Amino acid sequence: MFGQHQKDHLWAILDAMEDGVMIIDRDFWIVGFNEAAARITGYRKEEALNARCFEICAGRYCKEDCDVMALFTTGRPCEEFETTIRTKDGRTRIVRIHTVTLRDSRGAITGALRILRDVTALRELERQLREPERFGRLIGKSRAMQQVYRLIELLKDSTATVLIQGETGTGKELVAEALHFTSPRAEGPFIRVNCAALPDPLVEDELFGHVRGAFTDAVSDKPGRIELANGGTLFLDEVGELGPAVQAKLLRVLETGEFERLGDPRTRHVDVRIIAATNKDLRAAVAERRFREDLFFRLNVVPIFLPPLRERMEDLPLLAEHFLEKLRCATGRALRLGHDALRAMMRYRWPGNVRELKNALEYAAIVCEGTTIHATDLPPGLREPWLEHPVPAEIISEPLRLRAALEACNWEITRCAELLGMNRTTLWRKMKRYGIRRP
Repeated sequence: MFGQHQKDHLWAILDAMEDGVMIIDRDFWIVGFNEAAARITGYRKEEALNARCFEICAGRYCKEDCDVMALFTTGRPCEEFETTIRTKDGRTRIVRIHTVTLRDSRGAITGALRILRDVTALRELERQLREPERFGRLIGKSRAMQQVYRLIELLKDSTATVLIQGETGTGKELVAEALHFTSPRAEGPFIRVNCAALPDPLVEDELFGHVRGAFTDAVSDKPGRIELANGGTLFLDEVGELGPAVQAKLLRVLETGEFERLGDPRTRHVDVRIIAATNKDLRAAVAERRFREDLFFRLNVVPIFLPPLRERMEDLPLLAEHFLEKLRCATGRALRLGHDALRAMMRYRWPGNVRELKNALEYAAIVCEGTTIHATDLPPGLREPWLEHPVPAEIISEPLRLRAALEACNWEITRCAELLGMNRTTLWRKMKRYGIRRP
């Protein structure tokens, strides 16, 4: 038999688990109940230890296919299954349940050990990810992203020139794709050019093409990207990197649709929509005479500002689940994100934005030993308590941080308070101060 010290040690371990644990005797009374089970069901440990299992985990399966009854009847462990339970405050939670037999030294059944995993948030993320992809590969439900979606929707019947502005790694190319594939030009080509990746001598040739003999290595005619995009969309990423000569020629294309290949006096005409993107302040570049003012105004017909990840942190769990699903398919492993890893990710500044998040999860998938990604599996700069990029207060306000954490925890106050490292009362007080209410 266990001594009291050993029992206390055992329950300390069980209380540290993310999964709920219930120990049920032969009369269906709950004789063991850990902290995670309390968080999932909404019942305090003291309440559960004076109740029967069907009073705490009330669900349809209790009447139709009780796992504990089946285990007591057959003596065989039940297969893991997914079902819904009703919490103390009347909400419905989706849980995965695995139940095993407890026996005494003679092999007689003395009770059951039921393990509960709350998958409500995961199933909601999966539901959202299964929604029709109206906006291509863009992921996010935050207010900031809703503004982006609204502009894409308003532009669906337009071929207006668009300038997408945002930090590196925010997904500007994905916005350009969505604009193209929801436009009247969706059946036409979508041609990408990364202006920052091309050295100055090659940019003009890459955009406008050349004819045979235009220079030493020009052994045949070559159409440029602008011609290839005829009837469709040309996406110019990092347009602020273009030099003065190319800027002038691009302005002409925007104004008249005309250009010449290198070495060819013949004027050609194209019907192309231009979508440009930049991570620089083009207005400042205009003021410093590094970018043509007339070209800026021609490109900036419809500006779209893509928010950095730190300004839409409520999207982080959805983005993380999106990337984890891709990793599950690629690796065949049932990867999941632990609470400590999510906590570390919610406190990080994400200077590399969504691209950095994707890379961080790929790194974690490689180094984690099991299937649960913990904070210690994340790249060094993300691990607590040695955060290299803590979020400055002036970048993310406290109300924004609170709302993002509440969204991430599906507005579960206890779970959110744990994520933020504060007690429930403090969180309630802050919500009241900032006028934050559940939608």
